[in-house]
Amino acid sequence: MNSFPNFFAKARSCYQVKVGDIAICAINDGFDYLAFTDIVSNDRDLCQRLHENEFRSVPPLLTINCFLIRSQDRLALIDAGYPTPTKTSGKLIEHLDSLGIQPADIDTILMTHMHADHSAGLLDAEERPTFPNAKVFLHKDELAYWLDEGAFARASQVGQDEFRLVRRVVRAYGERIRQLDAEAGQIFPGVRLVETPGHTPGHAAWLVESGSESLLVWGDIIHFPAIQFALPDTCVVYDVDANAAADARKKILAFAAERKLLVAGSHLDFPSFGHVIASHTGYRFVPEVWHPTE
Repeated sequence: MNSFPNFFAKARSCYQVKVGDIAICAINDGFDYLAFTDIVSNDRDLCQRLHENEFRSVPPLLTINCFLIRSQDRLALIDAGYPTPTKTSGKLIEHLDSLGIQPADIDTILMTHMHADHSAGLLDAEERPTFPNAKVFLHKDELAYWLDEGAFARASQVGQDEFRLVRRVVRAYGERIRQLDAEAGQIFPGVRLVETPGHTPGHAAWLVESGSESLLVWGDIIHFPAIQFALPDTCVVYDVDANAAADARKKILAFAAERKLLVAGSHLDFPSFGHVIASHTGYRFVPEVWHPTE
């Protein structure tokens, strides 16, 4: 059965929802692998049981999603995934092409943060901008962190490689890098930044609003869906500030639950759209039921 041709790979890698007059398409860039040792928790065994009780694979998979926004004359991406396609990731450009969209068509890129699985796709194999006509928006504290020499010196060797990547992105895009904070207002009609610092200092989510409808797209609020909704204090080793990351997660989950927001996430199971519901001392995620769109 595993050798059967995968005719439907492209068809299942893009999924669109409408938020008022704005269309948002989840695009799966692929996946990576996690490990239970990536979890920062006082009870890692409980975390592993929660994961396995949902019949999830071991080792855990990390879904990698990007999001395409169509709004009037704007064509924007939230995050850029990995670059050159590999066996498991780097599929964004291929899937954009299947939608009839070329990198030069993208005018705006909204970054949740600059870890490699979100930002490496901003550069092509020759270190040139993958999206030659796009402005790149990110929180000002995010850029300051990756350009800080003290933070670079404290990072591991792998971490320093990510610092070098971000600095190459900054050089490549130059004046098209735009820094924001929570006071920036709408980047274009219906889209604004929401601060969620902790995973990285300038980690952000993006709120899309049109008419009476809203969608909150977050980055690395959740890595382990079976664990971190139920136990929102649970962090991962990739968090720059674990305490702040847990605080941001609890605030954003409470915000989404209280407002009954439609949400989507970089590492939620594709296509990732759904709602957050308070449950016991934590939360649970209710995936949106599929329905046809225009």
